[in-house]
Amino acid sequence: MSKVLSIEVGNSLTKIVEMDYKSKNPKVYKCINIPTPDEVFDDGYISDSKEYAGTLKKALADNKIKTRQAVCTITCSKIANREIMLPNVKLSQVDDLIRANATEYFPVDLSQYELGYIVLGRETSDTENAKLKIMLLACEKELIKGYDTLFDQAGLKLVGVDYAGNSVVQIMKKEVTEETEMVIKVEEQSTIATIIHSGELMMQRNLGYGIDNTVQTMMSYKLFNEDSYGKCIDLLKEHNCIFPSLSGEDEETHKLKETLDKGDRKAMTDMTEALGPLVGNVGRVLDLYNSKNLEHPITKVSMIGLGSQIAGLDKLFSRELGVQTESVNSVKSVTYALNAQAKDIGEYLTAMGASISPVGFIEDQKKADAKKTNYISLSILTLILMGVLVAALYIMAKKPYEDEVIRNIALKSMINKYEPALKVKEECENVSALYEEVKKLSGYTDSNNDGLVAFLTELEEKLPADATVENFQSDNAHATFTIKVPTMTDAAGIIDTVRKFESLSDVSVSSVTKTTEEDVSIKHEKKEASADFEEEAVDNTYYTFTLDCIYHANGATETN
Repeated sequence: MSKVLSIEVGNSLTKIVEMDYKSKNPKVYKCINIPTPDEVFDDGYISDSKEYAGTLKKALADNKIKTRQAVCTITCSKIANREIMLPNVKLSQVDDLIRANATEYFPVDLSQYELGYIVLGRETSDTENAKLKIMLLACEKELIKGYDTLFDQAGLKLVGVDYAGNSVVQIMKKEVTEETEMVIKVEEQSTIATIIHSGELMMQRNLGYGIDNTVQTMMSYKLFNEDSYGKCIDLLKEHNCIFPSLSGEDEETHKLKETLDKGDRKAMTDMTEALGPLVGNVGRVLDLYNSKNLEHPITKVSMIGLGSQIAGLDKLFSRELGVQTESVNSVKSVTYALNAQAKDIGEYLTAMGASISPVGFIEDQKKADAKKTNYISLSILTLILMGVLVAALYIMAKKPYEDEVIRNIALKSMINKYEPALKVKEECENVSALYEEVKKLSGYTDSNNDGLVAFLTELEEKLPADATVENFQSDNAHATFTIKVPTMTDAAGIIDTVRKFESLSDVSVSSVTKTTEEDVSIKHEKKEASADFEEEAVDNTYYTFTLDCIYHANGATETN
């Protein structure tokens, strides 16, 4: 990643670090500072000052710094923060999840704020119910606008805004690998107490106290001959002007008092007592954490920021907190170019941390601006892409289209060639359809009586010579006739013969009637005949029966 200017604007000093941006192992190229004009900085807010912007621009030119991209870190009591628990999702999904539920976390008009977050860590659980611990931040857009205006007037482009608490974590987390350590960033009017365990942020509190009360006390005592804020700070850096104990009762304090005159002792006592609220609030944060984490108590306090350069302040914290306190002047997180490391490196550590992994306030703002202002570019790009797409589709479709044109011509030629055959086919289909219709109509006219003559002829041929048909009736369904035969044998034979007619589906027989008639001529002759002749005379006997025949449904004609 390219180099950036990582800038922290303080109440009395503006710290500027030229270094690599968003690098795991960044390199520092230059560290400079300039005085912050009075009434320009107020609890993180920057007033519009072209004069201050000109001073910043001149300082960069004097130090031959040509980098124009900048990030800044902000210390402000009005940056709202809240610890929340999210589902155990991927880090890339955290941003969308936060913004979907932002109004639940901060019940304010979020259109006036930019959101950012710090990942505090995951719960030590492998189950699906594990949670992601997040510190959510909300920064007023008006606060960011002040820095954007300042840097724009100085010829810089603001590419990132970080929260000072996150900057401290990013620069110090590699320093705490096993034990639990409190890092206090002490500035003029504020202090950030950060507790880190094994490289992870455990707790962070903003305290509204710094060294300002001590500086103001020094300025009130004319015996130091310092009446400007910056000069008093320089004196506090160079000389130990505070006692190592708030009570002043320890042996070292008494020895120090013996070497001072009455006026100096009074001034130092008041300056030391002015630090009481700061020391007390830091102590309360330390006790609060230790009471909830007995297994991992705080074993060390590291001090960075302006306070780390105040002579004797580390001893005061060590004595009052009961924990070894050291001012930090070197870290493992960064490397330095030749002649880049400053004497009071502890003051620049927060600015260095801002360039490692900022919370992303300004990135969100730039994304929103891009969505609002890039419609024209997006439209042009869309038109270009559509043109390219149309051209690509034309090239891809041209060859298949030409092939289809050739195929179409060939098909038309085949149609012309086989058109006569098509007409013959149509005529054949029409004739076939007509035949089927005529055949169907012809079937409606068929009747079993159409073959009646043939039926009677067959009956005549197959009846015995002495059989007589006495009665015959026929309709389209069945025929009934009565036959007289001389013997029962003849009757049985006729019945069997008729049942074999293929034109009949069923034959039923009524009862056979036996009839006997006496011949009249024979009776007359019997009276005159002799007795022998009477014995030869016999009765005339015959059998009569009726056949009820049912025709096949398909008609007698087809059957015959």
